[in-house]
Amino acid sequence: MIMAAFAALYAVERVANRYGVAFPWARAARAAIAVQYWIHVELVYGYATWPIHRRLPLVGRGAGVRGVLRR
Repeated sequence: MIMAAFAALYAVERVANRYGVAFPWARAARAAIAVQYWIHVELVYGYATWPIHRRLPLVGRGAGVRGVLRR
């Protein structure tokens, strides 16, 4: 259902572009991605995590790095 809806929206946008009608979907999508990235950065490095910054013991840091390198 979702794929069919996306296909229909794509077709509508293509037809609208032929007649010079522009839809702001691409701009809205870029703005949403930027907001999600900003929220992610704030959660990881921002004020919400200040109480636990630099509190992880060396063993925990090593385990975290080891898990990231395995991916």
